[in-house]
Amino acid sequence: MGRTLMFAGRFAPSRSHLKEALALYDPIIHSSLVHHVGFHPNVNSQMYLGVVLFCLGFPEQALARSSAGIAEARRLAHPPSLAGSLSLGAVLLSLDGDNAVLSEWVDQLFAVATEQGFPHLSAQGTIYRGWAMVKNGQLTAGISLIRSGSIAFCATEAETLIPYHIALLARGCEIAGQVEERV
Repeated sequence: MGRTLMFAGRFAPSRSHLKEALALYDPIIHSSLVHHVGFHPNVNSQMYLGVVLFCLGFPEQALARSSAGIAEARRLAHPPSLAGSLSLGAVLLSLDGDNAVLSEWVDQLFAVATEQGFPHLSAQGTIYRGWAMVKNGQLTAGISLIRSGSIAFCATEAETLIPYHIALLARGCEIAGQVEERV
């Protein structure tokens, strides 16, 4: 429910539901859920709570929650949870965060997604790698990666983050002075 409310833009009730999910989580009882849903519910709840906290105006808490989710995914050594958490963490860092950490998380995301055969997450890694390059002043190469990653992402038929990817591309073009560029 917390994730659904987040996607509906209802951040306050989403926060409540995600906090409740974390409070109720029992690693022993809920470990079997991983096989049914494909990711660890604790990691997933932490990551979406990070996004919600950011949207509610708490960027430091959001990054702390995301970092904790990524650390938990690493500890659990579950590739889908790790790749998903790195992807959501990269979204937060691309909005407002340390570019060195963004680059580190993106490299890890890209490695896990490529190794495990997660094409939509690999494409996201390409997009966020491009954004990190744009932020580092490598405008042409960065914009090119955002474009190619976006094409690859769309080819997977994933749709959730397409508006955000377009916004990154538009911002990259704006920074490069290519305001007439077609995104």
